[in-house]
Amino acid sequence: EAYLFGGCSRMGVIHAGVRRYDMTSNCWSEPLVCSGSSPTPRFGHTAIAHEQYLYIFGGQGFHPTSNIRHEHNDNIGKHECHAKQEAHSDGIYCYNDLYVLDTLSMSWSKVNATAATAGCIQFPAPRHSHTSVVIDNKMVLFGGASSDGTLLNDLWELSLRSIDKNHGNNFYLWKRLNPVCDIPPPREMHSMNVLPQQNDYDDAYDGVNMDTIRKKCSMNSRLYVTGGRGRNGDILQDHWELQQKFDKWVWKELPSPPSRRCSHSSSFISLQKCLATSTSSPCLFIFGGWDAQSGTIFSDIMLYDIGAATWKNIAVNSTAETDLTKSRNNQNESTEKIKLITHASSVTTYGRFAHSCCTIESNQINLNDVEHSEDCHVSNLGSLGHHNKLKKETLVLIHGGVTVENDLNDLLAFKSCR
Repeated sequence: EAYLFGGCSRMGVIHAGVRRYDMTSNCWSEPLVCSGSSPTPRFGHTAIAHEQYLYIFGGQGFHPTSNIRHEHNDNIGKHECHAKQEAHSDGIYCYNDLYVLDTLSMSWSKVNATAATAGCIQFPAPRHSHTSVVIDNKMVLFGGASSDGTLLNDLWELSLRSIDKNHGNNFYLWKRLNPVCDIPPPREMHSMNVLPQQNDYDDAYDGVNMDTIRKKCSMNSRLYVTGGRGRNGDILQDHWELQQKFDKWVWKELPSPPSRRCSHSSSFISLQKCLATSTSSPCLFIFGGWDAQSGTIFSDIMLYDIGAATWKNIAVNSTAETDLTKSRNNQNESTEKIKLITHASSVTTYGRFAHSCCTIESNQINLNDVEHSEDCHVSNLGSLGHHNKLKKETLVLIHGGVTVENDLNDLLAFKSCR
């Protein structure tokens, strides 16, 4: 299953409903009825899935709220607490609140997290257009922009322990991380993905569901941050690795992608013979995006081979199938392709930005005649995999987005195949 929350149309309509995409019935639900304290309508937030829960953090919305902003002051070497409303001049408010949706009971609750260090009040500042991923039982948050347009490159960790009704929100702890070495420039509208340890590649990407992969992502985990929009509106073309080495986080800049872009989507896709290597290796899959400086809206895929540290740029076209065959020692390797599986009539254009993306496991299905939700973009998909014993395949789902003229509500699904 995949869940969709929030988003905003170009007409300024901001959504707060929850919709569910069911891979078995092959359709979107109507807005789900949820109990509890739900988030205000918003966009530019993040949504992550952990166990049966969907976590929503930050974003922007029209509804005023007083937030507590905590900023680091390098001059005095401590954290100051500023109580103020994080608002744009046009009435758009920026949040640093955290909500959790229990997908079994379909109930919302607001999380009042505490600081991991006793006596030190540390929480992320209100922000939008940031990124979040799950590593083991933790959410890692990076970058984004504040309500006044200040770009961020801070790194935060939130513990996500199993909810205990006897202890409640005391199980949620924020901690600011301080990586060593060079740090990526501040940015928004970038992508970030987490990868299991090197020796877990084959197992994690060989028919094992995403919950298993997430459980492997603990010590020595690696995150990948790509592109985005930087200071002065510059569109970035850099690519960074953040590796956890026991109790330290270390940034490292990697080879640049083929083109600069922001507001793209990304995930990992398994290729048995990945690009330049003859061994199984996951690839970072980047789709679409926007270069605001040139006005280009991308419709291609950029693949980054983790093992070979190389990029490949491939087009998505009407054949809906891209051949990744490589020749080694004048002998043809078995053909492997990234295939777009969706009904052609449901796709009006491939080029887009500000769309949402998730990786999901499904039984082998045919994505024909998918029923779509209403126009919505800058939204977030959180995936919760099925847990039955039927044969599964890993799909990268792309939903909605923006073109020059239209808001999109279509659904694209990519998979690797032979």
